[in-house]
Amino acid sequence: THFVSWCWAYSLKDVVSAIERWVQNSNQDARNVFLWMCFFCNNQYRIKEEATQTGSDDLKEIFESHLVEAGHMLVLLDAIVKPTYVTRAWCIFESYVCNAREIPMNIILSSAAETFFWETMRTGRIDVLTNAVGTLDVREARAGSRKDEDLIKR
Repeated sequence: THFVSWCWAYSLKDVVSAIERWVQNSNQDARNVFLWMCFFCNNQYRIKEEATQTGSDDLKEIFESHLVEAGHMLVLLDAIVKPTYVTRAWCIFESYVCNAREIPMNIILSSAAETFFWETMRTGRIDVLTNAVGTLDVREARAGSRKDEDLIKR
C-alpha cells in the first residue's frame, strides 16, 4: 500500500521509529499496511554484479512500477536540518516521479527529527525550520554510480 523512499545510510532505529510513528499518527490499521522498500525487494548491488538485468535502466523501471502499484509514497527523513535524503539522487528521483505521477506523498520523520521539530516549535524558533527548508539544495545529490547519476539527472 505504501512505497517507502529512504536512504540506505539511515540507521535501523531511524527507519523503525519513523514508520512506527507514522502508523500511530495516521490512524492506519497496521494489519492492512504493506510497505515496499527496495532493500527487501531488489538487491541493487547483485543486479549490477551478476548482470542479471541491465542495471540502472531496469532499476528505474522496477522503481516506477512498484511506486505506481503501491499508490502512495512515504518520504522518510532522518533530520530536519540537512537531511541525508536530499543528498541522494535516487531519493530525489523517487520524489520527482511521485510528484509527476500525482501519487499521494507523506513525509515521515525519525523520532530524533520529530523531537527536534516539536522542540523547535515549542521554543518559538520557527526561523530554524524555515531556514532548514529554505537552504535545501538537491543540485549536488549523488548516486552510487556515475551511470545512475547521469540517467537520473538527464
